[in-house]
Amino acid sequence: MNNSKEDGSQQEGSIEKFGLFKSVENPNFESIPPFIRSKIEMTVQKAIQQKKIFSLGKATYYRTIKDTFLRRGWIQKTGYEEALWSKKNKRPEDLEELYCQSLLRAAPVTILWTRYISDWNTIDPKTIVNRFPILKGKEHFCSKIGLNNNLQDAYWFHEDGVSAVKFPRTYNLQNPAELKSFIDDYVITACISLLKIIIRDKIEPTESYNLFQIGGKIPLDVIYYAIKKCDEYITFREHGDLDEDPTSRAVSPSTDDLLKLYDYYLSNYSRIVEQKDSFTISTAQEMKFQDLYNACRLILQSLPKFIPQVDSDGYRNLWLVKDSDSSCGKGVWVLRKLSDVLGRGKTSVKGKTSRYIVQKYIERPLLIYNTKFDIRQWFLVTRINPLQIWMYRKSYLRFSSQPFSLDDTHEAVHLCNNSIQRKYPVHPERHPALPRNNMWDSTTFRRYLKFIGQEEKWAKVIYPSMKASIIAALQVSQDDIVDRPNSFELYGADFILTEDFSPWLIEINSSPAMHASTSVTGKLCSQCYKDVIKDLCFRTCRPSG
Repeated sequence: MNNSKEDGSQQEGSIEKFGLFKSVENPNFESIPPFIRSKIEMTVQKAIQQKKIFSLGKATYYRTIKDTFLRRGWIQKTGYEEALWSKKNKRPEDLEELYCQSLLRAAPVTILWTRYISDWNTIDPKTIVNRFPILKGKEHFCSKIGLNNNLQDAYWFHEDGVSAVKFPRTYNLQNPAELKSFIDDYVITACISLLKIIIRDKIEPTESYNLFQIGGKIPLDVIYYAIKKCDEYITFREHGDLDEDPTSRAVSPSTDDLLKLYDYYLSNYSRIVEQKDSFTISTAQEMKFQDLYNACRLILQSLPKFIPQVDSDGYRNLWLVKDSDSSCGKGVWVLRKLSDVLGRGKTSVKGKTSRYIVQKYIERPLLIYNTKFDIRQWFLVTRINPLQIWMYRKSYLRFSSQPFSLDDTHEAVHLCNNSIQRKYPVHPERHPALPRNNMWDSTTFRRYLKFIGQEEKWAKVIYPSMKASIIAALQVSQDDIVDRPNSFELYGADFILTEDFSPWLIEINSSPAMHASTSVTGKLCSQCYKDVIKDLCFRTCRPSG
């Protein structure tokens, strides 16, 4: 037999051999044994009567969803045409599946689980979908810009213990007003940071470095400028117009004028923080240093009620620049210089201008064995109005592969996403009690809290605060989401804990990664899906109305 002919007609020869298809477009269902055809017909008829038909989008981790539905007696509708062309080997079981899909062609789908819906008009209102539509023209609260915009109104919904969120100061770099506000915030934070450095030097002086010395390079007027700026800020917050942006008073000049105005202070601040230069003092000034220290202390004591994040801000003035529409740690940079932040915010990818936000970095996170981590917390939304949210009882921690350091701004130190950390080997000096796969489940974390004598923090602080944060985030976003009765959605919220165990909401992810990236997610993600599907199956069995 001619080999080239055999290779060129391999698919048609296979069809003829098994006798399963009269042609590629015309399968021979009569070749299926009658008792098998009858069984398929009964199974489909029962699924239609019981409304147990589901459909999935294309994603590898949907395998768990598919298997869970099948074990519960559901049938997957893949679409007849898709099934016809996807059966490459044309085995007998492929023909049986195709026959099943041919019977389901006119059957309505009860549950549709997919990553994206381009046109909601094509979806039957009775179909249960794992997505909520967003009103046209509204920013999705799972985008970084959308969440930041919505959380500006969180104080209207604040209720202690019920709806309360801690969210790092965030600005949209594409919005001119917010850009100016960020620059002003950056300078105020640098001023506050300098006062912290002075207090720290007073309380915990180091032999290797003198912040103040005769012959130093930095003039004392830099400190007086910082005190003056902080005092102006406090005065305005105490007595300013409540309807005015508290940072707007200092941002009326253009962006370029602002940068020139602040350049002198920031350049000297950078010399103190990064180059360890010293302030110059005379013997007479040294005698009056206590007055300077007292002024710094009083200002720092007055700031927390105006800037809740002031303690976790640290003194290095680090900021995160994030691509608003990226995920999994992509498009995120840890930066300290204002010029670097502004430059990064203007970058584009493949000729397309990206949308960036800048967010204050939490410099004093809670560490476990000197290693940074964050918490991924799932929650399920089943109604928008009235709002129905279901917090998943289990969550997991994602660790950095490197020891924590504010001197090193590399992503491996600061970004805990598994997609980032899996690129780097675990640091050889990292504590051996930490997992090699960089993950703990919440049960292991609670055991650790018990080990360090903080067992009650989970039930009394961490979990209820995460719950209140999620409620607040959804309340401020309610008006942007279509209240579609037959929708639900699973989200993943990311939190950073500060040294006092308080959770700070970093972002919320739609379509959170649910694949078995490690043994921890392999177990938790699968169980989460099973629990969600269990709830969905219960909902489909309830009478409508």
